Amino acid sequence: MLRKYSEGLNFRMTEAGVQAPSADVIEYALKIIVNTVLIATVTLVLGLVTGEPAATLAVIVSFAILRLATGGYHLHSNVGCIVGSTIVLTLIPHIHLSNAWSLGLTIFAFAMVAIFAPSNFDKYAWIKPRHYPILKAIGLAIVVSNLWIRSDLLALTFAVQTLLLPFKEGGEEK
Repeated sequence: MLRKYSEGLNFRMTEAGVQAPSADVIEYALKIIVNTVLIATVTLVLGLVTGEPAATLAVIVSFAILRLATGGYHLHSNVGCIVGSTIVLTLIPHIHLSNAWSLGLTIFAFAMVAIFAPSNFDKYAWIKPRHYPILKAIGLAIVVSNLWIRSDLLALTFAVQTLLLPFKEGGEEK
């Protein structure tokens, strides 16, 4: 369905005299949008159902912000991405940690960002490698902010996101 829509959009843009991206690029962009919207919507609905809408929203936003700065592994299946992300993002608000665990996970996330971030931007992002140190610094600042905030929710969210950093992408996404 997305392929047909992408080809049609490419054709209409070309006919209108616009320098259109290829149908492949349009399809890829649409997949990202659909995945993101589905994950956020389903996760928020489940957060409402389970009585944790604010915490669920905080998890989605904090995970996304750290991921934008640090990157991470991408699943090769859109369905796998949607299901896996939704499950993880829905579960995090229901896990409560002691202060010691929260501190430990924050330090763990900090170390992971320091060692591995940014990750897989060479495959999925348009950001030039010369900007990677800035992204690493932003990621470190985001994580270290939890030493001041002291949120078990953020500690777990950051730790989960940083678990995706060491894994390198192989072939093309299917």
